[in-house]
Amino acid sequence: MAGRFTAVVPRDTLPWLLTARSSSVAHEHGSLTDKSAFSSGSRFVCRHRQDRVIAANRRFHNQIAQKYDRHESCAFQPYWQEMLEKDLETIQSCVSSPGRVLQCLDCGGGTGNFALKMLARGSRVTVVDASEEMLAVLQQKARAAGHSPRLVHSSIECFLEETCAPFDIVAFSSVLHHLYDYTSVVQQAAAGLASWGNPLHESGSGRPETSGFN
Repeated sequence: MAGRFTAVVPRDTLPWLLTARSSSVAHEHGSLTDKSAFSSGSRFVCRHRQDRVIAANRRFHNQIAQKYDRHESCAFQPYWQEMLEKDLETIQSCVSSPGRVLQCLDCGGGTGNFALKMLARGSRVTVVDASEEMLAVLQQKARAAGHSPRLVHSSIECFLEETCAPFDIVAFSSVLHHLYDYTSVVQQAAAGLASWGNPLHESGSGRPETSGFN
């Protein structure tokens, strides 16, 4: 299914979709993400199901926001943190140039596992998340570190439908497995990079870990 970390970067600067192994998730909306749902019913029915998944995600992550960083393995375990840092170093070396400030979109950015690392590298970061409580945690952490990311309280589906701003990097960090139709969302994100060409995809497995919320 989804990956621990996924980044979409432009084709002419060695792009890929970087994916490390995701933990399995069995949250409130789990039954709604069955693949059979994608081919059944009308567009209205699909949108209704998507909205239910978004609402379930929002409720769940609002409830666990304050303890997320202590229990979600990708947010604190050294293995995942080192992997993410290495990925970001590689990606930044491919898309950066002297005097250029990278524009990053962190989809479902939560408490800032990806965003804070890119902010520390001097990038401008927009973080979109359906959970206002997760964004509140990120805001506190960012202020403490002297950073000012743009925080958007919205589902990533709605944000991608409405935005026309270009980004150098679009990232999904431990989020795709929460989405009703992650394939469609990634396609939308890639379309936002169309001026640089079509993205390439590369997948890699990582050491299996489990979430503290399972």
